[in-house]
Amino acid sequence: MTVNEALMKLGRWGFKLTAETPREVLDAIDYFGHVAISTGRVDPRVAGDSLLRSARYVGVVRVRQLAEVDSGAESTLGGPGMAMWLGDEDKKGSVLENATPFASGSFTSTVRALLPYSGAVTEGTLHSVTGAYTNTHVYQDPRTAIDYVCGYFTADTSDPVEWRVNGDGTLDAGHVSDLYESTPRCAIVRRSEGVDMALRALAGKASTARDVDDFTTRVVLLASGTGGSVATGDADIAPGLNGYLDLHGNPLVMTRLVSESATSGGNAAARAQLALNQFTKPRTQLTLSTNEYDVRGDVAVGDAVWVWSPDVGLEDQNNQIIHRGLRLHPVKLRLIEMTWPISSGMSVAYRDKTGRWWDLTDYVRFENGSTSLVVGGYDRSLTNSGGEPVGSRPVPDTSVPAAPVFVTPFVQAVYQSAISGITKAQVQVQWVKPNNTDGSLVLDGDHYEIQYRTGSTPIFPATHGQMSAYTHGQLAAGTHAQPITYEPGPWQSAYASFDDTAQLLQELTPGVPYDLRIRAFDNATPPNVSAWSATTTIQTNGDTIAPSTPAAPEVAASRIAVQITHTLGRSDGGEWNLEADLNHLEIHAQYTPSFFPDDTTRIGKLLANNGMMLGEIPAVGTFPVEFVDDVYIKIIAVDDAGNKSSPSVAAQSSVLLIDDAHISDLTVSKITAGTMTAQVVNAGRIWSGTDGGARMQLVAAGLEAYNASNTKTVAINASDGTIEAVGTITTGLTGKRIVLNPVDSGRVPEIRFFPDAGSSYGYINSPAAGSTATLGMNSGASGGFQTTVWLFPGDGRLSYSQVGTGTAAGGSCSVNSGGAHVENLSLATGQRNGGFLWALSSEAYFGVHYPGGVDAFHHVDGSNGRHGFKGALEQGNSYSGQAALWWNYTVAGGGAANFAYGATMTGTMIVLASWTDHTSYLKDTVCNVYNNASTGFSVGNSVGARNGHYGVQAMRFV
Repeated sequence: MTVNEALMKLGRWGFKLTAETPREVLDAIDYFGHVAISTGRVDPRVAGDSLLRSARYVGVVRVRQLAEVDSGAESTLGGPGMAMWLGDEDKKGSVLENATPFASGSFTSTVRALLPYSGAVTEGTLHSVTGAYTNTHVYQDPRTAIDYVCGYFTADTSDPVEWRVNGDGTLDAGHVSDLYESTPRCAIVRRSEGVDMALRALAGKASTARDVDDFTTRVVLLASGTGGSVATGDADIAPGLNGYLDLHGNPLVMTRLVSESATSGGNAAARAQLALNQFTKPRTQLTLSTNEYDVRGDVAVGDAVWVWSPDVGLEDQNNQIIHRGLRLHPVKLRLIEMTWPISSGMSVAYRDKTGRWWDLTDYVRFENGSTSLVVGGYDRSLTNSGGEPVGSRPVPDTSVPAAPVFVTPFVQAVYQSAISGITKAQVQVQWVKPNNTDGSLVLDGDHYEIQYRTGSTPIFPATHGQMSAYTHGQLAAGTHAQPITYEPGPWQSAYASFDDTAQLLQELTPGVPYDLRIRAFDNATPPNVSAWSATTTIQTNGDTIAPSTPAAPEVAASRIAVQITHTLGRSDGGEWNLEADLNHLEIHAQYTPSFFPDDTTRIGKLLANNGMMLGEIPAVGTFPVEFVDDVYIKIIAVDDAGNKSSPSVAAQSSVLLIDDAHISDLTVSKITAGTMTAQVVNAGRIWSGTDGGARMQLVAAGLEAYNASNTKTVAINASDGTIEAVGTITTGLTGKRIVLNPVDSGRVPEIRFFPDAGSSYGYINSPAAGSTATLGMNSGASGGFQTTVWLFPGDGRLSYSQVGTGTAAGGSCSVNSGGAHVENLSLATGQRNGGFLWALSSEAYFGVHYPGGVDAFHHVDGSNGRHGFKGALEQGNSYSGQAALWWNYTVAGGGAANFAYGATMTGTMIVLASWTDHTSYLKDTVCNVYNNASTGFSVGNSVGARNGHYGVQAMRFV
């Protein structure tokens, strides 16, 4: 598979993943993720998002295919380049749906405003370009719009204005000289290759093509406008560029028509000249196929290259280069397209939508092949730059309907909603059919949009009953004349045909103010819409529909109370079928069945609403009223608006003696019951279980639990909240939790800490026996080892140790009253095996110790302040210029000697030198240091050339 890069185009890429690709990797690859292809091996987990800029190519995943092969299933990935985020091949993307006007805008501000509103492409480097831009863009993708703007600002065809989308999703725009390499570093020369100084000639096979299929002598551009008012612009070829004649010897005439309805009349001439500039010369294109798959370091799409092929006229005497001793006169052309294989040695990485990188290099099926470079020429799709058919345009519909006018007052009513079962209001709105704003009849009317919402202020004065539902703070927002106010609701829409002049609005809330408005649409494309009418405010009728007559209740009465049960059904049959706006039931009682309920017969109210009907929960209530004779009960249903139903049929109940079903207060010595329900039970002891055995009991002292041996295991003290518990205590059964005194701890005091998952845990315990108070803190185990802290009264230790044995197996730190020991211990011997630091009360050691091997340390004696060293000094190591002391020596038979530190020292060096003569003792020999610098120094002596050696010591002072 290959990668195709094209100048200011989408391009295309694709490659295959082998059947051995892990399922985890395949599942991570999703559409619209990104693939980065780099030269050389790169770890994307280390490079991260820096790959988006450093990679040779970054593309978008839009293709995922799966094909069965002998070894399994191979996946194919593919997609376009990063330019897709400006707009794809179907011009999809962050389309400019609203008009975006520009008035004398600069190049940078115009391009910035046309970037995708989604943020898919952000601003990179926008170079300054001379000129001002006036136009309006709408219904275009950003790629088309920015293409258009760059073309408009191209005043010099030798240095046009272009754009590019970088791998990190940023857009650069400006002159070609700002964006690309204008001085060629690469040459395409037939039958020649190799590198000569800064110029490289590519090897391979070249093919050239020249034609005048698109040659144009004049362009007429049809700009904005309709019908006979289309704005036009034209441009003619310079006479010196048209050297062609027709059959009769006349100058060649080739006029091209271009349609760009988005171009304003003021820009028409400039756009015509831009279109002409593309076609005033023969189209020349050279394609080179080279086996060098990585030419990115020499040339990139958009760069200028030298092209020399005199056989097809690709030669310019004004240009001269010397390549490998040959004097050539090439043509400077731009690389407009490059296709190259994804070959072994490259790295391929995938970035998912969360920003996580996946390395695909080990699973890519790499291919060998040649790299194809295309220079010169242009895209044939540019021959109709507007992308529109050329010809006359229809005259648009410019008539606009006037705003309709409501006809008031509206007809109103209330009804029982079949949808919700509660009372709703309806309004019949009417209006006058409008004319157009110019007074003409509307012949192309399409429909009306009627909008309505709940208003803020009621029209009718508020009653005391209505105000009783509000607090003083809520009423403070209103006025004295109208204290009740509402929060306006959202607009809702209804639609009517243009031939209608009325519309019924239903499912409105009764007794609430509503705002209404209307507007008209015609059938133009896009439609012409009238202004909204003036807002009309109405108040819907209140709820005047009473509930249905309820069924008779079930009644149980005694001499002191009556109990009512009602299943919220209607008198005509059924249960749970009263209206949904039911609020409560009025309970009326009397001694005769024919009584008429009024305020004197009402004994109470019983809560009843739609929620109880939906849950099939009966209304049950007991009313403490004394009766001596048979009692008759009638029910009246009341809705949210206060409307009352007709009374139910009377239900009779004889007054019974007081029994265990209807008792208010009772004092007895013993109660035996299967189930007892009470709000308060005052008892000396409440227990469950076996008295004297395993049980739970609640006593005055608190809550207690006993085991089968009558031993107390749990005690919660009621007075101070103290809790005593025997056994294991855990904060949860699974997942993250704390366990105190676990069963398998050997009853050693222990607390375990479990993470979210798994069986591993860290713990704190006190394992020592007797009276010694010890404490251990242990991490979870990994590979048979853990990190442990031991705390004893006399000392403590932190170490990396073996699980079970506690034997240290690495770093260890121990402290006691005598000092601290930090050292690396051997698992096999328990002895020091590596670096150590001893900080004791009277001395200190720092160094390394290996049994039977190296033993080097620094000893400081606190009793006399002396330092001792064991080991040898390192010769000539500058420690990257940071060495405090530097030692060296050299044999010198010629008198003087030079010493170099090997790095530049960061401070002033003071040098001490000595001379050892190998021949004999010389009296009054002088040793001299000179040329002292941060990189080295020289040493000489007063006796001249003799056999001997120098010893030097240099000290660094900051």
